[in-house]
Order: sequence, then C-alpha cells, then structure tokens
Amino acid sequence: MDLDKRKIAAPQKLLATERASVIEQVEHILSDNKSVMLTKNQKEMIDEALYSLESDGKMLHDDVVRETHQRYSDK
Repeated sequence: MDLDKRKIAAPQKLLATERASVIEQVEHILSDNKSVMLTKNQKEMIDEALYSLESDGKMLHDDVVRETHQRYSDK
C-alpha cells in the first residue's frame, strides 16, 4: 500500500478503535511535547540532587534548569 492510501486508512482505523491506549499512544507520538517520562522516585531524586547543588552554591539556578532540561528532554 502506498503512503497516500496508508494516510487515508490510518484515521479510519483510529476512528474505529475502542481502545483508549491506542488513542493515547497516537496522541503521544503526534504531540509537540518532547518530555521524558520519569517515575515519581526519579523526579524526587533529581529534585534532591539539584537542591543539593543549589544550596552548596556550586551551580546557578539557571544552569541547573538548563542542564536538567538538556539531560531529560527527548533528543
């Protein structure tokens, strides 16, 4: 099947599905949000480490934010 036919068939299949997980996956793929999915524990550990760096005066807040964003953003 060529690309144009597949582009027509895909939305038809999407409209026909009753599975929320399929819709969620498509939304995630098509979203502009390039965030990384972290567990609550991972987020807490990152926050704790970043707070420690900030409170010890080793990094500026803007540097911490930039580094975290670069490290955990989808590339």
